[in-house]
Amino acid sequence: LSGTPVVLAYVDVACTALGAGLLDRERKPGCSIIGSTGMHMRLAQTPDEVLLNEARTGYTMTMPAPGVFAQMQSNMAATLNIDWILSLASGILASQGITRSNGEMIALVDEWISSSEPASLLYQPYVSEAGERGPFVDANARAGFV
Repeated sequence: LSGTPVVLAYVDVACTALGAGLLDRERKPGCSIIGSTGMHMRLAQTPDEVLLNEARTGYTMTMPAPGVFAQMQSNMAATLNIDWILSLASGILASQGITRSNGEMIALVDEWISSSEPASLLYQPYVSEAGERGPFVDANARAGFV
C-alpha cells in the first residue's frame, strides 16, 4: 500500500548479540551462536578496536548505538559436526547390530572424549562441502581426526 513505512531490521545475529549483552561497554562480553554454522562476536567500541586476523576474514556490523560495532567471525559448520560424529558412531554400532538413540550417543561421545588423554586426539571440524571461511578461507578444508 502506498505510504506504508518499510523498515530494515537488524539481522538475527545482531539481535542475538543485543540479547546476550554485547553492548556492555564496561565488561565487553563476547557472544557465540552455535547453530548449523558458528558465529562468534565481540564488541568494538571504535573502528580502531576492530582487530583483523592475518587472513583478514570475518565481518563487522554497526550496532544500534552510536559508533559501536560487532566484530564477527563465522565458521561453516558448528552443530553439523555433532550430526556428523553421531552418524559415524551410529554406523559403526549398527554394523555390530547395536542401536542407540541420539541422546545415548551424545552421552557415549561425551564419555569417550572426557576419558581421553589431552592432545591424544585432534578433530578438524571442517564438515562443510564448501570448505571453510573463517578464521581462514580454504574451499578444500575437510573434517577428520589426527
